[in-house]
Amino acid sequence: MFGPKPWLFRVAKVLAGVWLLAALQGCGTFATSHPQEAGAYRQAIATADTAEVLARLGKQSASSDRLLYLLEAGRIQQIDGDFAASRATFARAIEMFAAQDLEAQVRLEHWAAVGGSLLTNDKLLDYRGFGYERIFVHYFQALNYLGLGDAEGAAVEFRRLAYEQQVLEAQHEKTLALARQEARENRIPVQQLQSEHFAGLDRYTADIRSSLLNAQAYVTAAAFWASRQAIDDARIDYLKALQIRPGSRLIETRLARLDADPVQQSPTAQLVILYEEGFVPARVPVGIPLPTLDGGFIALQFPVYALERRSAPVPLQVEVGPAGTVSTELMVDVSKLAAKSLSEQMPMLLLRQTLRGYSKYQLQRQARRMGGGWGQLFASIYNLVSEQADLRSWLTLPNSLQVAQIEVPAGEQQVHLRTPQGLQTWPLRIAAGETRVLRVISTPGRTRIQDLRW
Repeated sequence: MFGPKPWLFRVAKVLAGVWLLAALQGCGTFATSHPQEAGAYRQAIATADTAEVLARLGKQSASSDRLLYLLEAGRIQQIDGDFAASRATFARAIEMFAAQDLEAQVRLEHWAAVGGSLLTNDKLLDYRGFGYERIFVHYFQALNYLGLGDAEGAAVEFRRLAYEQQVLEAQHEKTLALARQEARENRIPVQQLQSEHFAGLDRYTADIRSSLLNAQAYVTAAAFWASRQAIDDARIDYLKALQIRPGSRLIETRLARLDADPVQQSPTAQLVILYEEGFVPARVPVGIPLPTLDGGFIALQFPVYALERRSAPVPLQVEVGPAGTVSTELMVDVSKLAAKSLSEQMPMLLLRQTLRGYSKYQLQRQARRMGGGWGQLFASIYNLVSEQADLRSWLTLPNSLQVAQIEVPAGEQQVHLRTPQGLQTWPLRIAAGETRVLRVISTPGRTRIQDLRW
């Protein structure tokens, strides 16, 4: 048996005085579910009728989920080809991430781990985003700059990727250490609970070293540097990508070509295909019963991924010039990246959920003593309403990111793409020594092609 320290019981008595008000507030707070809302975003993307959805997202600037709404809006705008609007939206999201970093330096991390969700649940907290989402913001922002013909702006974002990764890794290690210390002080075996109830997450993501490592971002950056003859920068980013995707034929081939003759002007051209396939899966809730010190049980809800339902990444077939048919190579399985992020956050999540569960349990006992049957009834309703898993995440992200890099003759070309919606052809005029990028975004019901000129 395990449980929190005696101070939590005193906290529960204080909370008993406000439990009814909190329950009433909770009914409004938990009325909507982001995965359900995101279904409308995805449908709007499929039909190219996004005006209403973007207007609705734009009205959420004062919401506790405002960062999440910015991420969704920026992604939708970019898929629509409105690079200027997407750049402005993602810039606001980046500002919010920066503000979070400043806040983290002055606030008490002890209470940040438990904090305002002790009475209700994590859905009451402001959405702060996940590390892998933050990396995606800078990757997509670089593509926005490229779409606007601003190579210098893209270069800044590509350089920020490595820096952001270092900052996020340091933040995660610090927060994880604090959570483990808090768990020890409250006698909560978070590692045991994680291995007992969430081992599937770890097995599923065993081949992912960190949720912060995005090979697609590094490969894209490397191709960008190579096209501008920044060979050392290109080599560094290809090597980073190879560490994430060891054995990648594409990356090894590009490195070999850089090492063979990095500056020779080629009579051919380079065509880079950036393929974004499907949508990342949403989190789903699961209930976990935990024992109490007095022989009872508390029921808690946690977010998980229904791993058995996921769609495996499907490569894109590309035909152009004498190269024949080329398949895109998987660089990021975003569903695995998201699941890895959840696994990395699980110790902190288990700590908060367990402490909250014990506080609610004591609250219910106190309500029964103070209010008899009515107190028990209202406490039970409150627990039912407030105990909901936080399912929020960025749901217009792709299911996978893939890439192909093809050497093609200079001149007029016809690029044939075998997409889920059938064969699509894209006319291309390309000069010797030029690098051109076709970004192919395939979502259920629709495929978009964006021609980015570097």
